[in-house]
Amino acid sequence: MAQPPVDVPSAAFLYEPEPDATSRSEMTIREVEAWVIRSPHPAVDIGGGHSTKLLPDSVLVRITTDGGHEGIGDSWVQQTDARILRAGVLLGLRPLLLGQDARHIPKLWDRLWRSVRNHGLHPAVSAVDIALWDLKARAMNQPVWQLLGGLLRDRIEAYATIPWNRPVAEQLELIDAARDWGFRGVKVAIGHGVETDKARITRLRSERPGMPLAVDSNGAYDVADALAVGAACDATGVRWFEEPCPYTNVEALAAVSARLSTPVSGFQSDTTVYALRRHLSLDSLAIFQPSFDKCGGISQGIKIAHVLDAWGKRLVPHSAAPPLSFLAAVHVGASAATGGLTEFMVPEREPESFGRYPFGPHLRDSSPLDVDHEGFIAVPAGPGLGVDIDMDRVRELDRPD
Repeated sequence: MAQPPVDVPSAAFLYEPEPDATSRSEMTIREVEAWVIRSPHPAVDIGGGHSTKLLPDSVLVRITTDGGHEGIGDSWVQQTDARILRAGVLLGLRPLLLGQDARHIPKLWDRLWRSVRNHGLHPAVSAVDIALWDLKARAMNQPVWQLLGGLLRDRIEAYATIPWNRPVAEQLELIDAARDWGFRGVKVAIGHGVETDKARITRLRSERPGMPLAVDSNGAYDVADALAVGAACDATGVRWFEEPCPYTNVEALAAVSARLSTPVSGFQSDTTVYALRRHLSLDSLAIFQPSFDKCGGISQGIKIAHVLDAWGKRLVPHSAAPPLSFLAAVHVGASAATGGLTEFMVPEREPESFGRYPFGPHLRDSSPLDVDHEGFIAVPAGPGLGVDIDMDRVRELDRPD
């Protein structure tokens, strides 16, 4: 028996793009600029393992279109002169972006990746990618998290990293200051020798049992020594053991992870979603900490988050980062199923500023990056990343070639 005809929409109707208020001409990239932001803060002594002092100078990237739309991003290279990163943006990436349509971020990211995948410049790509997401969201008058699919949570919990290489008594005071501000967890640097670390972990946990504690050795140990320190972590209930072995030795991380009950974390120095394959195949980490200023920006951060969700792993971004990269992690964490916790660097000891974001002297208002007295960062609701730049201040802080 013949069936009645079905009114099927035409292919043209199915695939016709929705009207776009921002035409291609308005979104054609006209300029890519970069400035070095000299931080008023001195170098930060992380104080753990193989690490050296963190230089908090960053590079700000601004992308402008023919229609006057702008987006901002940033990154830093931590232990190297930031002018190198600025040169990477202007000499390496700018020529690939001029004249391109800023609406098509995956296409632009792929264009950049094909250029840099064999020689680096990942922090430069990250800064540019963050600027592209900010630009597109601002042009649509939406927050970045809306472009990522919407909110799963409207605030992100922050734990306090107290990076100083200090005596245990001073670290106890810093833990108290973090608790008094409202933080619900802290991380301290270790990596000073097996017996020193075991004694430090045991004392911190015994004297402040109510404050969750994570430790980070910055890749200081081989497998045997990492397991010895990890035994103290297991015995005292440490929240996680970060980079017990060098990040380049995934097999060592896997060996430590397999023998400890304390979760092992890392991934802060790895780049792009592709680096996940080896870690996941060896089950080397329980917690992944991509740096949004290095991993490839928001484009890669959201991909990493989706893969981690599928594998039952946790996303806890390494957010010792300049302000726009920091906010990029907040926006992704707001929409990622496996997100909800991020790092917060505390280079100041003053109790009145313990939860104030320290690396944003060029922001018109840095309060959206602050931690409230319940230990959370509110996800910004304004267009783009949710903050504005004081360009006069940028020019004051810029470091000339």
